[in-house]
Amino acid sequence: MSGYDPATFYRHSDLSGLDLSGQDLRGLNFEGADLRNAKLDDVIIDAGAMNLSRAGPEAQHLRDAFDCYFGDVDNRFIARLGLMGRLRKNALDSALLSAGVNADQVQQEIWKRGDSVRHACDGKFIRLAELSQIYNILTDRELYRSTQRDLSLAVWNQPVLEVARKTKRSFVHVTREEFYRLLDEAAEEVYRSNLAIMHAGIGNALRSAVRADKEMPKQIADLLSQLDGIILHSD
Repeated sequence: MSGYDPATFYRHSDLSGLDLSGQDLRGLNFEGADLRNAKLDDVIIDAGAMNLSRAGPEAQHLRDAFDCYFGDVDNRFIARLGLMGRLRKNALDSALLSAGVNADQVQQEIWKRGDSVRHACDGKFIRLAELSQIYNILTDRELYRSTQRDLSLAVWNQPVLEVARKTKRSFVHVTREEFYRLLDEAAEEVYRSNLAIMHAGIGNALRSAVRADKEMPKQIADLLSQLDGIILHSD
């Protein structure tokens, strides 16, 4: 493994049927790894290390609901989803310590009253958009960037985030796959909206030109018709 990052070396690898019983695998991440029929008795791993693996029933006791990485919140369409998220308890404490800030300082930078940062430290659900703000504040800090590689692999190279949809009675888990599908849909919605606005703006400008010049070539009228057709059939 010389020259390789141990945190990612086993991602998407074929480990099916291997006997890993009793081994200390802390610091390793098994996203996409085939662990079906592997022997995992008394194996020692970081919490969440096998959450995104391909594993059978024999590995279910090693998995939990935290199937997203903290970096997954770094997306400009997060706020459009209205979802909630919670970090594994104490995960944010490590990030704050590394960045040389405390929860109150980050809360002030968010410019919102409340205790969302402290709630995030305690592993409670808060708005996913606020978790995105917290992440961006930390990653924007020069001190944090210089020490990021020294942080615990269990915090930054393992899934530490659960995404959920809030209902009247509880929080309904949203898988990482579904979360990214919703992000793609939000991005597509914004794209189509911007496209319609752009077409409408061009159309209005051309119509104004036609009204100002009665001798405007027929091609302009044809272009307007095409634009209207694009807007109507953009879906």
